[in-house]
Amino acid sequence: MHSLSNWTLAVLLILTFSGFRFVKAKRIGVSVITMQMGKPNKQWTDQNGLSLNPYFSFNPLCHRLLVVLKSVNNDLKDSVLGCRNQTGSGAEITMSIYIAVSPTGLQLDSQNKCIRAERKKLLNEWKEAVSQNFEISSNLIHVQLEKKTFYIQAQNMHAYLLQEGSTFSSWFYSWKIKYQEAVCTTMTHLLNKLDKLYPFIHITMETKKGSVYLYVDIDLLFDVTEIGEMKTGDVVSLSNTESARYKQKLTLGSFEYQAPKHLGKS
Repeated sequence: MHSLSNWTLAVLLILTFSGFRFVKAKRIGVSVITMQMGKPNKQWTDQNGLSLNPYFSFNPLCHRLLVVLKSVNNDLKDSVLGCRNQTGSGAEITMSIYIAVSPTGLQLDSQNKCIRAERKKLLNEWKEAVSQNFEISSNLIHVQLEKKTFYIQAQNMHAYLLQEGSTFSSWFYSWKIKYQEAVCTTMTHLLNKLDKLYPFIHITMETKKGSVYLYVDIDLLFDVTEIGEMKTGDVVSLSNTESARYKQKLTLGSFEYQAPKHLGKS
């Protein structure tokens, strides 16, 4: 039997799954597993400060799906990168799950019966977990691997907490809930704008108290399969343009590109 970590050493060396930081902001080939299912009737309430999470605010369905998949203790757990969803005709939705493994590396069609059975077991474990959490019959959930390679790209940046254009000095201010709420609201607004140009699959964000100002580290992942490689400043430029148009007293602005600093957890 083969461990997933043995299939994708090259990818694992350039990705860190907690912060999605890349050594270089270049396109990386990954797999996409799709789940087709009925639209869940269940509504997830705000728990554990999810209102401060822009990914939950932007796409609660994908946010919940990733939480569920990462709760399943199998070899795919640490390879989940992001998600997009699309509503089809009627009540059916398709969830696209991005995995840090090449389609050939996943080996769902392996000639080795043992390997093939192991891979299918992993996907069935996901299916059962989604069925329970989304309260949908497992018979109505269809899972399949997309045959082609998809390409993703990271954009890392930081931005400053602003009030009417002025920064917050870390000498006199600390992060408060209302500041975090303003940051989340701003980022959710920006994600809606960014997603129209650059298909968005995940965000991680961390508030920081710097030596001078309060700021936020932002790591974004995009599906660039159809649009080609993004330029370093594309997302930063659009974020600054849209944040300037976003007329709120308390907001996030002055976005700057941030090069990945190191491998390992960010």
